[in-house]
Amino acid sequence: MPEELITWAQFGTFPVMVALVYIVVKHTKELADRWAFVRTVGTFIYGYFWAVVFQLLFIIGCQAVNYQSVILLLINGWFIQLAAAKMSDGNVRGPGINNDGGIGG
Repeated sequence: MPEELITWAQFGTFPVMVALVYIVVKHTKELADRWAFVRTVGTFIYGYFWAVVFQLLFIIGCQAVNYQSVILLLINGWFIQLAAAKMSDGNVRGPGINNDGGIGG
């Protein structure tokens, strides 16, 4: 059993990246909303920034930094942030609530 809570192998997986981005954005959004830059670009780009940072830390930790991995992390960051935003969306509205406010599937 590893001594670390999250190993490098786990850190690089999609679900862990999504969870990390979701948690960081959720807990720092109020602080970040005070910055003019974040108010201008919005929470989605703020989350994308964190997705890229976490992936960059991963590829530096794995010593796999090259132009291909940087391009890939920019693309993957978009999908990670999309999933984290959807997690936040479901958390705010709750399950079974339609966009029009009605209950249902």
